[in-house]
Amino acid sequence: MIDMSLENKAHYFMEKSIDFDPAVFKNADMINAATRIMSHVAVVRADTFWKPETVGQSRRYGLSFYPKGQRPIIYLNVLKHKGDKLELFDTILHEALHCSALYLDRHDELPSDEQSIEYRLEELCVSSGMGRLYPMLKIADMREASRRQKKIVDQSIKSLRQDMSENVIEEWVAKGQEAANWLHDIIKPETRS
Repeated sequence: MIDMSLENKAHYFMEKSIDFDPAVFKNADMINAATRIMSHVAVVRADTFWKPETVGQSRRYGLSFYPKGQRPIIYLNVLKHKGDKLELFDTILHEALHCSALYLDRHDELPSDEQSIEYRLEELCVSSGMGRLYPMLKIADMREASRRQKKIVDQSIKSLRQDMSENVIEEWVAKGQEAANWLHDIIKPETRS
């Protein structure tokens, strides 16, 4: 994907992709979660511009961005998921937690430099949020993804300890838990008091 301004990127993804259909999941809890994310968090779009033989050119399974004055956009590289519905659902939740940054005032725009501390902290936030969100959603099919998140969080923390204080790391883990609570309230508002 060529480097372009956020506005041009938003236009490109809206023009070249299609609305995602949550009915692909078959699982009612997953359909409900994806539908509520699409209604309350972000516009969710799916690829139409990748060809199966070129999909490997993108290492991304999903992408979130916030065009100014619009709802965030989640783009799903569906072909990259190779029909794995659980991984696709995991990507939607992951990207929705990134979108929470806008609503919870973590960022005006997601950090894009993958080597930056800001990017690594945002990924820690989302991973810790995912680890909290899965048990809250109680979707049996996603137990393995929940276990995987614990490992990802542990690896992120270990890596970040080389560059920052324990207090900063704990603060971003807490932000992830806040994001998980926020997203859970959107997905299952009837279960919270």
